[in-house]
Amino acid sequence: MAKKPKKTSFMVSNAFTRGMALAAVAALNFDKIWRVAIKPWSEVEGISDAQRRLYWMVLTDLQNTEANELAGRTKDQWHLAMKRRFLMPIYEREFSDYAEMLTTVRKCADDERKALLKWIAAETSITRKCDNDPTTGEKADRKMIRIMREYLDCVMQYARNHGVLLRIDARIFAEAMGYEYQSYGVAA
Repeated sequence: MAKKPKKTSFMVSNAFTRGMALAAVAALNFDKIWRVAIKPWSEVEGISDAQRRLYWMVLTDLQNTEANELAGRTKDQWHLAMKRRFLMPIYEREFSDYAEMLTTVRKCADDERKALLKWIAAETSITRKCDNDPTTGEKADRKMIRIMREYLDCVMQYARNHGVLLRIDARIFAEAMGYEYQSYGVAA
């Protein structure tokens, strides 16, 4: 009896992920009947599974650091801090309704503004439903993936600048950032 494939859902965006999906289908036990669905990327999903995994890997490394003044925060605290520091300015630049909301909040009194900004950061999702961009022609799903790629880059750069050792799987990094994965094996 063949082993059940480990991964059953793939975002096929390049030759590497296509190969992974084909290998999973090839590994199916054909003594059973399988349903294999191929569907276009949904705008609701927003970001790729690899981006989500990479993001939480980085937050885990930030949480586990003991090297500097950053020690002692949980992943959820890091998630909130990174959204406030990096995601909110990206959304402000990319989405006019979000920018308008932040502009209104900044006009409030200091104590009220701080509380509102903290609440907005907590309520801001790393996935956001958006429409196709009529000015650039960019599709909504591609836009969210691009925004998440920029956000991931900011968070990882922050970690590196503060001396945090990031333990990131090269395949997940390549898939999350939209690069073709190249394996450089050692010759025997």
